[in-house]
Amino acid sequence: MRDICPGDNLPVRARVAWRHTDGANGHNAWKWDRNGCGDNGTGFGNITRTGSKSIMRVYLEVQVQWRPGQWLHKISKRRYNQYTR
Repeated sequence: MRDICPGDNLPVRARVAWRHTDGANGHNAWKWDRNGCGDNGTGFGNITRTGSKSIMRVYLEVQVQWRPGQWLHKISKRRYNQYTR
């Protein structure tokens, strides 16, 4: 993941989330860009999940802190595992 923003000085965080075939939800830890981002963006690194439960779908959650303590929350389109449907 990479934060490429308009240089608006708003902190952003993102994480990958998923739903297992048994209905349980999971996600990785939030990855942060706490400095309000620069013109060249901020790399969030790689995401690695360990576990043995099958995943039915996966999606990305992104939040922008537009006021102290208030976050604008967006969820990407869900991608389904073709082998579990």
